[in-house]
Amino acid sequence: MKQVAAALNLHPETVRALARSRAFPRAVMRGRGSPIAIPWADVEACLARTRPSADDATAREVAAALSLHTSTVAALVAAGVFPNAYRAESGRTSRVRIPWGDIENFRKNQPRLNA
Repeated sequence: MKQVAAALNLHPETVRALARSRAFPRAVMRGRGSPIAIPWADVEACLARTRPSADDATAREVAAALSLHTSTVAALVAAGVFPNAYRAESGRTSRVRIPWGDIENFRKNQPRLNA
């Protein structure tokens, strides 16, 4: 558990909660209080999902592209307007990354931005 937490830069209790929520599909939970066995392939898959892509934009880049304020972009992310947005690292202050496909979909659905 500690190795997985260190690899994902998360607290061990967070990893335990993720394992219980089936974020690691092949994790083996033996019983209450006993260690959880998480295959390294599941850890690598989780890392691949959370690793920022060079093709994804930061909130500042999205704000510039859409002529919006960064706090407006943050509010849109919180509201789920960009469904594939994610935090590049763990933690509250980590940068949000937004795939350009989400940005283009948003632009298409906004009449003000199409003009």
